[in-house]
Amino acid sequence: MVESFIGMFSPYADLSRGLQETLRLDRLPACRSDHGRLEILLRGAGLTDRPLEERIAVAQQITDAARPLLRLHRKREHRRYAERAIAVVFEDEQLASAGIATMRFTFLASHDTDPRQ
Repeated sequence: MVESFIGMFSPYADLSRGLQETLRLDRLPACRSDHGRLEILLRGAGLTDRPLEERIAVAQQITDAARPLLRLHRKREHRRYAERAIAVVFEDEQLASAGIATMRFTFLASHDTDPRQ
């Protein structure tokens, strides 16, 4: 609930909603700029447990969906991320005996991976 409320006021709220609609995601992804590139974060989707090839395929689908949305954005500062590397991060948490364990997977898609370019 808090994540979706904060996400409404994110500078990348349009991108988050567009990705959620395009990819039919249950949760709104968090998007932010980090180290000169865009980072798309999906929490609690259970993707960190999947095989590596599947995680990479999902991350590529996300970047392939994000680039056209970024190219059409009204702000130039957001459009420039369409031609840069995009980081896709999957993060899941599990209860452990003495606390919470967080698993994280990061895929960095270079700007030239889109076959349509």
